[in-house]
Amino acid sequence: MAEPLSQARLLQFWTPLALTWAIMGVEIPVISLAVARLPEATANLAALGAAIAIAWFSETLITNLTAISLRLARDRESYAVVRRYAVLLICIASGANCLLILSPAFGWMLEHGLGLEPDLARRTTAAYEWLLVWPAAIGVRRFYQGQLIRHGLTRRVAYGTGVRLVVIALGALAAAWTGALPGAEAGAAILAAAVVAEAVAAWLMAASAVRTTNATDPVEAPPTLVAFWRFYWPLTVMMSLNLGVGALVTVGLARSQDAIIALAAFPVAHGLNFIARATVTSYQEAVIALLGEAESHGRALRRFALKLGGAATAALALIAVTPAASWLFLGLMDLPERLIEPAREAFLALLFYPAVTLWFVWSRARLTHLRHTRPIATATLLETVLLALAMAAMVGPLDLPGATAAGLAMTGSRLIANIWLEYAARDRFRALAR
Repeated sequence: MAEPLSQARLLQFWTPLALTWAIMGVEIPVISLAVARLPEATANLAALGAAIAIAWFSETLITNLTAISLRLARDRESYAVVRRYAVLLICIASGANCLLILSPAFGWMLEHGLGLEPDLARRTTAAYEWLLVWPAAIGVRRFYQGQLIRHGLTRRVAYGTGVRLVVIALGALAAAWTGALPGAEAGAAILAAAVVAEAVAAWLMAASAVRTTNATDPVEAPPTLVAFWRFYWPLTVMMSLNLGVGALVTVGLARSQDAIIALAAFPVAHGLNFIARATVTSYQEAVIALLGEAESHGRALRRFALKLGGAATAALALIAVTPAASWLFLGLMDLPERLIEPAREAFLALLFYPAVTLWFVWSRARLTHLRHTRPIATATLLETVLLALAMAAMVGPLDLPGATAAGLAMTGSRLIANIWLEYAARDRFRALAR
C-alpha cells in the first residue's frame, strides 16, 4: 500500500512546475524590450506578435505530449509505442508548418485572414521563417518533460525552463546591442534558439528517467493506434478551442459601447491575472503523476487544490481592494487615467477565474488519469459556445462595459462547463475516490 501523500511533499513536487509556468510568462516581455530598442519598433513588435500567435497555433497537435508521455508511457513497451506516436505527431506538425509558409495560403492568411498590410505581412513572414523549428522543439520538450514529471524530477523541468530564459536574456542583449537582424526577425530568432535549447536540455536531463521507464516491466497493455487516438483527439480539440477563446473575446470587446477603452484595458487585467492562472494550470501534471503512483492520493490532491484555489483568489482579492491595484495600474504600468477604472473593474470580474480554471484542471487531470478524455472536449465546446453567447448578450442588450463583460463571460462560461463536466463524469469520479 502506498504511503500517504503529505501536503509538504505535494508542495515540493508542484512548486517547480508552477515556477516553470511563471517563467514562461516573462519571456515575451523580455524579447519585446529588445525589439522595442531596434529601428521601426512598432511595426516589428506587431509582426513579431502575429508570428508568435501563429506559432502557438502550430503546436496544437503536440501541446498535450506532456500529459500523453506522463500517463501512457509507463514501462518499456508502452514507452516505445507512445514515442513512435509522438514522433509521428511531431513530424506531421512540423511538415504542416513548413508547407504552410511555402504555400500561397500563408500570405493570404496574413493579409486577408488577419488583415495585415503588405509590409507588415512581409515582416511577419520573415519572422515566422525562424520559427519553423517551433513544433519540433516544443514536441520534444513536452514529451521528455512528461517522463521527468512521471519520475518525480520536477526540478529538472524548471531547470530546463531556466535554460530557455537564459538564452532569451542573452539573445535579447545581443539583439539590442548589435542590431544584426530586423526587430521581428531578431525576436523570432531568439525565441527559436530558446525553445531548441530547452528541448535539448529536457532530452539530456530525462535520460535517467527514460532508463528507469525502460527498465520497468509492463504494467498495462501498450495503447493501440485506435486507443491512442481516442485518448488524444479530445485533448487536441480542447487546445484548439482554447486558442479560439481569445479571438471570441476580442470580437466581443470590439463590439462593446466603449470598444477602444475595452480593447486597451482588458489585456492589462487579463495579463495580471495570468500569473495566478498559470500557477493553477501547472497543477494538472502533478495530479496525473501522483494519481499514477496511487489513486489513494486523491484526497490529499483535492485538499491541496482547495488550498491553492483559495490562496490564488485571496491574493487577487487583496490586490483588488487595496491601494496595490492603483500602484500596479498607475505607478508600475503607467496606464492613462481613463483606463484605470475599466482595468480595475475587469480585474475584479476575473477574480474567480483562476479558481474555476483550477477546478477544470482538477477534473481534466482525473479524466486523463482514467484515460477517459472525451468529456473534456465536450466541456470545452460548451464553454466556448457559452462564452460567445454571454459576450453577445453583455455587450449587446445588457450594454455592460466591454472589459467587465469579458471578465464575467469568461468566468461564468467556465464555471458552467465545470458543473457539466463534474456531472457528466460523476460515476467515474466517485469510483476513483473510493
